[in-house]
Amino acid sequence: MYTTICFYISDYGYGHASRSISVIRELLNRNTSYQMIVCSNKVLPFLRESLLEYGNERIIFRNCVLEFGYIVNTVTFELDLETMNHTLRTTLDELPLQVSEEMRYLSSVRPAAVMSDISAIPIAAAHELGIPTIGLSNFTWYSAYAELFSNEMLQPLYDAYEKMDYFIQYEGVGVNEPNWGRFGQLRANFFSRKPNWAEVDRLRAELDPTSYKTIILFAVGLGVTITDFKDMMIWNDSSCLFVVSSNMNIEGSNVIRIPNTYLETQNYVAASDLVISKPGWGTVSEAVVASKPLVLVDRKQFSEDYNTVDALYRREYPFCRIDWFSLKGISRLNDIQVNPGTTMQLDNEMNLSGISAYIEKIIKEWVE
Repeated sequence: MYTTICFYISDYGYGHASRSISVIRELLNRNTSYQMIVCSNKVLPFLRESLLEYGNERIIFRNCVLEFGYIVNTVTFELDLETMNHTLRTTLDELPLQVSEEMRYLSSVRPAAVMSDISAIPIAAAHELGIPTIGLSNFTWYSAYAELFSNEMLQPLYDAYEKMDYFIQYEGVGVNEPNWGRFGQLRANFFSRKPNWAEVDRLRAELDPTSYKTIILFAVGLGVTITDFKDMMIWNDSSCLFVVSSNMNIEGSNVIRIPNTYLETQNYVAASDLVISKPGWGTVSEAVVASKPLVLVDRKQFSEDYNTVDALYRREYPFCRIDWFSLKGISRLNDIQVNPGTTMQLDNEMNLSGISAYIEKIIKEWVE
């Protein structure tokens, strides 16, 4: 008989999903008595394909709508605050109904625990049923919106997150993040899906068989739509080979698009010499795990970005920051100056093992 865990995953982009895949794999590999119900929406196909190895008994996928996340202007790379304001008000008005719906579902499956990265809805629902809740993230949607909207408007979100029993704080959690976790917290280092180093070697040989070019992974995230990539001048730098996300409509003799069927993109990160990206936690973590220098595109309204960047500063990691319009005007890789630093190897497996051991301990205490 399985011990069932419900894992709710925010589906703004693919970063929450990719890092949650790491945790799910570790938990299911460590404890064969666990069954995982994965609850999400737009990223469910990605999650399902990535976790096929566990079959239909140990992992179940359920479609549900959670918080919308961010709405980004497709030209400026910044937030569309007017649309977000309207959408957020509607979302918060519907929050009590969504919590009630999740209470009905959780009552029917009675999981041993509810994990969330990092929706407030299941946390509030599980609390009402006496089911332990574990938040896992470097931020909450409350803190993400705190500098953009009023405290009064965000109070329902705060009230929901306040019911979180345990909080696994990923590297880069902000100093202004409230002290969530009524019964405990765990600080976790950067981690990612584990690279397959034989596959990394194969990719490097395939991408650049002569070893003459600098391989640059240019990834803005599959959840982001930007319309003017093709106007960037840097594509003309013949010393580089650019590996781009499958959603980027770029053509060129030195541009390779990652196939949309290739799921383990951490291998492309590890195969690159440099990563250009927004400061999303998932891509940054994959770069840090693989010891790759970073060029991060500044997004002024994203507090989580600043917190992730601060974490890189603290570990003296080699990276630089650049705004979107300056990046568009750069014509040569040599025009980008990455700050020197140290790429001290992270023990990715130990980090994932520590997270999983903490979750197992919580579940054991509550089940017994």
